Amino acid sequence: MDVKFFGSGECVECQVGLFFLDSYAVPYEYLDVMSDQQVAQQLRSLAGTQEAISLPAIMVGGRLLCDPTEDELAAAMGIS
Repeated sequence: MDVKFFGSGECVECQVGLFFLDSYAVPYEYLDVMSDQQVAQQLRSLAGTQEAISLPAIMVGGRLLCDPTEDELAAAMGIS
């Protein structure tokens, strides 16, 4: 499953999301929206908006989850 994690090193919720993925050994690509404007623009394009996006934003198999709960993330990945 292709997982892209859009986050920021300053975001506490992002750290929680990363811990969740790491604890289940889910491979992911980390993309920092604060340090790379192209990444930030890619996220806005995926979300279909130019407005601010709640972080973390996690693309799971073509579905974008913005600031998901652990339960929402687990359901999207088929983790029980």
